[in-house]
Amino acid sequence: MVRDLIKNSLNGYKPPSYEKMRTTLLFEERAQVEVKFQEIKDSWKEYGVSIVSYGWTYVNHHPLINILVYIPKGVVFLKSHYTTRKTKDGPYLTSLLK
Repeated sequence: MVRDLIKNSLNGYKPPSYEKMRTTLLFEERAQVEVKFQEIKDSWKEYGVSIVSYGWTYVNHHPLINILVYIPKGVVFLKSHYTTRKTKDGPYLTSLLK
């Protein structure tokens, strides 16, 4: 798909190799995301946060609960929990959010 797009619109552009995408470029992008995320986390003490969770069912019917943090700049995804064979009640959600 990428090659077809390039052939039709970006003559002369050579996409990075699979190996470079899964190593060097991935590590560089992760480092940039971690820097940006740290900037966001640094603002939590000053502005506060709202912790949000919501449940849904994954494609293979496994129940999940996502944990997100809302800040004035937007929403940040923190983690996801598989909740198969778990009672999704107040005490369980409290333990996840702690």
